[in-house]
Amino acid sequence: MNNIVVELREVTRRFGNVTAVDRVDLEVQRGAFFSLLGPSGCGKTTTLRMIAGFDEPDSGCIRINGQDITHLAPFQRRVNTVFQNYALFPHMDVFENVAFGLRRRRLDLREIRSKVEWILGLVRLEGMGRRRIQQLSGGQQQRVALARALVNEPEVLLLDEPLAALDQKLRRDMQFELKRLQKELGITFVLVTHDQEEALTMSDAVAVMNAGRVEQVGPPRDIYDHPATRFVADFIGIANFLPVKVRSVQNGRTTVVLSDREILVPSRKGVDAGAHAELSLRPERLRLTRAAESGNCLPGTVVDSVFMGACTRFSVRVSEEHVLLTEQQNQQQGACVDFNPGESVWVNWGPASATLLPLAHSAR
Repeated sequence: MNNIVVELREVTRRFGNVTAVDRVDLEVQRGAFFSLLGPSGCGKTTTLRMIAGFDEPDSGCIRINGQDITHLAPFQRRVNTVFQNYALFPHMDVFENVAFGLRRRRLDLREIRSKVEWILGLVRLEGMGRRRIQQLSGGQQQRVALARALVNEPEVLLLDEPLAALDQKLRRDMQFELKRLQKELGITFVLVTHDQEEALTMSDAVAVMNAGRVEQVGPPRDIYDHPATRFVADFIGIANFLPVKVRSVQNGRTTVVLSDREILVPSRKGVDAGAHAELSLRPERLRLTRAAESGNCLPGTVVDSVFMGACTRFSVRVSEEHVLLTEQQNQQQGACVDFNPGESVWVNWGPASATLLPLAHSAR
């Protein structure tokens, strides 16, 4: 049995002179929680709309379970969509909103009631079937929208930034709820979001989009730890970038020159001796000390510090042009790591903590 449920091949969509989606290839595994992540205007929502059938590609092919659905109407596809504004019917109560699709399929009334009560229990809205939509909180309305989509047992559930209207605490609660529902039902979820934390928290796989193209696809940890491009490194979390020149490549390790110091990093395909490149360094992977340690290190001067609860974020100037952000864990309750502005320090990191980025992929 083919384990690919959603497949896009060379999918392109233009609006006038603007190419919103540019030759996108994607594969979504059956039963996965898959996220399309990127900034506004990157093409992620247009991609979702083409999967749903609300928009049609100018070229390319879209398949679900191996069937070409590129030109099928939305109602002919085994997909359902949860919209950002939920699109609930205000003149219907909760029960009738959820039952809407089932009634259109002309199911037996007893079966409709059984399915609606089952799904309301699953989304934790038991006993609320006769509530009016206006009587519900934002989180409850979102659950109704989910229930209405899930009760029809789609092959794929499409989610267009469904948590965007919720406050931060409720959004985090609903992230775990969505993941619970997806695992319990085993339905393939495809989520559109611009929120990096949301994508990393919930997804089995993430496609990072930029300017209509997919920059990288993979598990959240791989994308965070091993970004393929400067855009991915910069968009996912926080990253420092330093220009380097490659001195040598040997046995999977690359030696680069940075501020007249030799730095050891994992090798990168296509980045050879003599090439100019960049290092991407995550703030939490950098360690501040008052004395140089063996391994990769740079001297610097503390510019500023910000207490952030679990950690303290330091800005450290390592050259006239470059300031590194570092995050040091606060080991004692309420205690701030004691490096002061103006103090000389060393920034240290392990060889595997840096990502080497080719300049050819640093900008479009």
